[in-house]
Amino acid sequence: MSIKTHFISPPCYVYLQGLECLSLPHVQTLNTLYSSFGIENDFSTYLSQATSSFSSLERNVIVQMDEIHVKSDITYKGGKIFAPNLDPEDPTRTVFAVMVSSLHKKWSCISRLLPCGSISAEKIFPIIKECIIDIENCGLRVQIISTGNYPLSVNLFKLFSMSGKLETRVPHPFDPTRFPFLTFDFVHILKIIRNNWLNQKNFDKTMYFSKILLTLWKTFNVSAPFKGIRLNDNLSTPLILHDEHFIYLARIVYWLDAWQSLPGKSGKLSKQTYTSLKHACIALEQITNYLTESCGFSYVLSAFLQTDPLEHHFGLYRMMVGSNYHISYIQILESERRLKLSNILKMFSDQQDSCQSIHTFAKSFTSPFSTSSDDQMDLKPYLDGIGDVLSIEYTQ
Repeated sequence: MSIKTHFISPPCYVYLQGLECLSLPHVQTLNTLYSSFGIENDFSTYLSQATSSFSSLERNVIVQMDEIHVKSDITYKGGKIFAPNLDPEDPTRTVFAVMVSSLHKKWSCISRLLPCGSISAEKIFPIIKECIIDIENCGLRVQIISTGNYPLSVNLFKLFSMSGKLETRVPHPFDPTRFPFLTFDFVHILKIIRNNWLNQKNFDKTMYFSKILLTLWKTFNVSAPFKGIRLNDNLSTPLILHDEHFIYLARIVYWLDAWQSLPGKSGKLSKQTYTSLKHACIALEQITNYLTESCGFSYVLSAFLQTDPLEHHFGLYRMMVGSNYHISYIQILESERRLKLSNILKMFSDQQDSCQSIHTFAKSFTSPFSTSSDDQMDLKPYLDGIGDVLSIEYTQ
C-alpha cells in the first residue's frame, strides 16, 4: 500500500505520514527499496516469474522498439555522479528501449534501456539479438519484431535478413527453424502520411483519400474482440482467415503500386513511406495466417502489433518525474525500478492475501531481485512495525 500510494502521488504520501494515524515507512526507506532493484541484471528472473502463469497462447510475444529523447546532463545524487556517456563529442541524446508484449493479453515489460549518442543499426543489432535470446530462454516465443518507420529501423531489419534486403520474415536468432515476422508501427506510418498530405496543394480527391486512410486505421487498430460488434463496424472486428480484411489489404497493396508508378514526383508518398506501408500490409496478412493456422489463435488483434504500450511507458516515465517532457536517463532508470517493484508486489498480492504477501516479499527480497550483497536491506524493523499494526507475527 505504501509503495503504491507513493508511486501514484508522493505529496499525498507525505500528507498521510503527517496525519500520524498510520505506521508508514519513511520516504527514504521506499527510495532504498527502489534503488535495490536492478533493470537488466534481474530481467530474466523477473520475466520468468511474471509469465509463470501464462497459457501457451499468451506466451507468443512481440518485441517492440522505439527511442525516447533525454537530457544530456550529469546527475549528482546520493553522493555519486551518474553520467551515461562522458564523451563530450557524443553525449547521450536518446534512450533506445526494447519492450516485450504478449500477443494474446494486455501485458508488457521493458527488456532493455540503452543510452545512446550517435545510434546505428550495427551498434544495436547484437543487443537486440541478445535480448530475443533472453526472452526465449524464459519460455516465451518471439513471433514478431515491430518498430517505427525510421531509416534506422529499415537498416536494422536488413541486418536480420540473410539477403540484406527488407523482408517480412527472417531467421530466428534463437531457433534457425523458425522465422519471426518484421513489421512497422502503422501509427507512425499514418503520422508521416498525414504530414505529407497536409503539404500537398491539390485537395480535389481529399474525401476519397481520407476514406482509404480511415479504413486502413480501422484494420490496423482492432484492440478488443468485440469492438466491431460494439461499433457495428465489420472493419473493426478481429482478423481471421479469409475475411474481408484480407481482400482490402490486397487491394491496398495493388493501389499503392499503381499510385507509386504514376509519372512525376509530386502527389506521391516518399519511397521509404511507400515501402513501409506496403510491407506492413503484407506482414499483417502473413501474421494473421501464421498465428491462426500454426499457433492456435482464433483471431488476431491488430492493435497488439503497434508500439502503443511502449509509448504509454514513456508517458509514465515523464509523469513520474513531475510531468516533465525532457527527462534524464537516470530519471528513466528510477521510474522503471518503481514500475517493476509495483508489478512484483502486485504479483505477490494476486497469489496470496495482502498480509501474507508482505512476509513472502520480505523473505525473497534479497534474492533474486537485489543487485548485490551490499545493496541488501534489513527489513525486519520495518516489518515488525507493520506486524504490530496488522497483528501479524513475523519471525526472521
